[in-house]
Amino acid sequence: MAKKRVYVETSVISYLTARPSSEPISRLRQQITAVWWEYRNRWELFISPTVNWEMQRGDRDAAQKRVEAAIGLPLLVETEEVRALAFRLFADDFFPEKAYADAFHVANTAVHGMDYLVTWNKTHLLNEKNVKKLEKLYETIRKQGYKPAELIRPDTLLEKKDGP
Repeated sequence: MAKKRVYVETSVISYLTARPSSEPISRLRQQITAVWWEYRNRWELFISPTVNWEMQRGDRDAAQKRVEAAIGLPLLVETEEVRALAFRLFADDFFPEKAYADAFHVANTAVHGMDYLVTWNKTHLLNEKNVKKLEKLYETIRKQGYKPAELIRPDTLLEKKDGP
């Protein structure tokens, strides 16, 4: 059985490499992410130029840790198809102006046939409080001729039984 293809969104790499948090929820996410990372070979992982760009922002030392953690992850190409789908999702108000990168994350996963988009971004990507909006996002992607990747947290992906 072929490995499932997983797009690793920037928040996952950020939790993986951040200094230990004193905030309980963040600390738990860091621990879950570290465990998930130990099992990463169960899937075929990818990042995009958008992830690469986001990883390099902010504190220089933290950015260096993020970039180093992602070494070896294949980089998807942001084609004209990716840009067109991202702009469609943005134009259809799935993402606010400040979250334009999230439209590119979703577009990359659809155009490149990813099975999952793993993320901790619960504001604009995996907003579990707004399931209807997520369903509409998936529907819009299908109407554009693509199969949407399932947006998923690292711990939920670990629980999936569809991997090797």
